[in-house]
Amino acid sequence: MITNLSEEHPWSQKEKYTEKGFLRLLKRYTRKADISSERDITNNVLLHAVEICERNRQLIVDLPSRSHVLMTSYLLSGVEVLERITDSNNAQSIVRRAFVENGRIMISLIMKFAMFFSRNEFGFILKNSGEGVVEAYGKGFDIDLETDNSTFLTTRVTKCGFHEFFKKNGRPELTKSICDWDNNWSNTLRNSKHVRFHRPTTIASGDKSCDFQFEKKQ
Repeated sequence: MITNLSEEHPWSQKEKYTEKGFLRLLKRYTRKADISSERDITNNVLLHAVEICERNRQLIVDLPSRSHVLMTSYLLSGVEVLERITDSNNAQSIVRRAFVENGRIMISLIMKFAMFFSRNEFGFILKNSGEGVVEAYGKGFDIDLETDNSTFLTTRVTKCGFHEFFKKNGRPELTKSICDWDNNWSNTLRNSKHVRFHRPTTIASGDKSCDFQFEKKQ
């Protein structure tokens, strides 16, 4: 486990789950790709992630950003460690797969149950993808909301803490993995009878903002 970056707040169970799950999947997929020539690939990724976390301490401005730095440090570490033994495209593909797969089933089930038992699906979205997102993502993000509180919501991210991290570390292309991870929850909305979802723009694709658009089906 990475040493605490904040002595006042020990790592949460969610953060521990993120770490262990990612490392387990990364080890599995490197073995499947038959490229893991190093004795303990996960230990190397862990040690390098510690270094990355330490040099990015200034990006930790609140509790949410601490989790974000942890997450992105592991992703970056995985890519850089694998690039020692395979080409960059292959390294990014393997790490992206492990990162996106981590927690996919749990996140999908949580979303399905929450939407199923919610008496007002769009109200659930307004609460959790509106003001709830602004609070949950913290100071590392600039987020604007456009809504009439009844039929539509646009959550517009104009500053993405994930992208800022990767830009600072010279790997902006890795932000795309975060966008792919978002599909774990957004794909659940495809089967919703009451909510329509679109994400027409992303910062990772070169746009000025990430637009998450939710519309109540009539």
